[in-house]
Amino acid sequence: AVATAQLLVLKKSADYNRLGMADRPSNAEEAAAYADRDAYFPFGLASYVQMLHVKTQRLVSLTAKAAQGAPNFEGVRDTALDLINYASFLVERTDRERGGLT
Repeated sequence: AVATAQLLVLKKSADYNRLGMADRPSNAEEAAAYADRDAYFPFGLASYVQMLHVKTQRLVSLTAKAAQGAPNFEGVRDTALDLINYASFLVERTDRERGGLT
């Protein structure tokens, strides 16, 4: 599931960010591209937590409506992959703020 989520990030990054990869930046140009992702989270950590909350609420809603059939758009699997990715973005952000990996 994590590998699938990572591939999804790579594909979506090509659409949403100048940096089309999930690796840490190796130069100033790539570091500037990371700001593209940060622009989607303008309130820092609170924005990341908000997105996790939104996706969690989507999962709760999908679970409650499971008896009604398939959803019109993203299903449980898609939402779970999004949760993995948003959690990884939060970890990445906290690591950058601390100046490195734990």
